[in-house]
Amino acid sequence: MAKKNKPKISVLNLHGTIMASKAGFGRQQPLSIDSLELLINKAFLPKKLEAVFLSINSPGGSPVQSELIADYIAQKSKEKSVPVIAFVEDMAASGGYWLATAAPTIYVSQSSLVGSIGVISQGFGFHETIAKLGIENRTQTAGESKDWSNPFKAQTEEDKAIRQKLLNALHINFKNQVKNSRGDKLKAPDSTLFNGHVWVGQEAVDLGLVDGIDTIHRFVAKQFGTDKVTVEKVSKKKGPLSSLFGANFESADFSESPFTKAAFAHQVATAFTNQGKSPYDDIRT
Repeated sequence: MAKKNKPKISVLNLHGTIMASKAGFGRQQPLSIDSLELLINKAFLPKKLEAVFLSINSPGGSPVQSELIADYIAQKSKEKSVPVIAFVEDMAASGGYWLATAAPTIYVSQSSLVGSIGVISQGFGFHETIAKLGIENRTQTAGESKDWSNPFKAQTEEDKAIRQKLLNALHINFKNQVKNSRGDKLKAPDSTLFNGHVWVGQEAVDLGLVDGIDTIHRFVAKQFGTDKVTVEKVSKKKGPLSSLFGANFESADFSESPFTKAAFAHQVATAFTNQGKSPYDDIRT
């Protein structure tokens, strides 16, 4: 059968951190609805499309972007009546797992990390440091809780309560997404599934967070036969999609900007330059 007449499967790579910013770590662009919308559209564009596969490798990030991306993929799947199946590579942790739940069926590798269904907020307090340096914190507000996340003042119990309320609300949204996607497949109580723990491969299968152990290549061979379907990776490049089999996958290079140094530098720079930041800046799934 000629390649152009074969049924098609699109593979959409969801690899990297999830954040609204256009600048990721190293040379890797972060995942956001802005960076992915056109690629998602392109994934559902081919004629004779059998399915869209999500290749997921993400440690998580922005809860809002996770929600927007997963929702748009589910919307396109319904609109085009094309099934979506997720395949996890190294990890689908936190927001990465949220992305996986855009697909009714999720497969992992034996060593994939899955879970971390929780929300975290981290930051620094600099009030003692600036006091030692003789720096005066000049902050004025209209609204008594406006500066609750100000790193240049001591954190109060009220500040902690405000932040915890935000985290709890986001956690509920995350749990609802998982329950709506997985439904009766979940095989453990909420206290186990949603405590932020991470599981490996078969453990995630046993808990019902994913459906089985499989890879894209093996799944295609079993379900379709590699010579009877065209599997193509969605690309930003113009022209035909690149063939999955035999293709050289792009990967992130962290050598120029080590993750830990970049993350630390980002936190410090944010604390010193942006007191009026959004509460979401240091909250992530």
